[in-house]
Amino acid sequence: MKKLMNDSEMLSDVRSYDAAKARIERGDDEIIPLEIIERRLAGESTVKIWREYRELTQESLARASFAFFPTTYRKFFDSPVRMHSMFKLESAPVFARGRAAFL
Repeated sequence: MKKLMNDSEMLSDVRSYDAAKARIERGDDEIIPLEIIERRLAGESTVKIWREYRELTQESLARASFAFFPTTYRKFFDSPVRMHSMFKLESAPVFARGRAAFL
């Protein structure tokens, strides 16, 4: 009986492995390199790690991310006047002491 249970568990493991391998081959999943895991465990920014792994610049990542903003929000980024009215930096906690302190 014990051998039958062990064989059943082995078959389940093999099926799981085959399914994972198939997802990787189809491009539905990927293997995370050890370097990424180590850098993340060391406390580095996840976005920075993946950006560098994908060989993206900050600008190219920003442009790619911008595509996901709904069109209604994108119009606010077209004009500095609109940007100022949308994001009132003076009222943000980080700017509570005034902008001059950060210049």
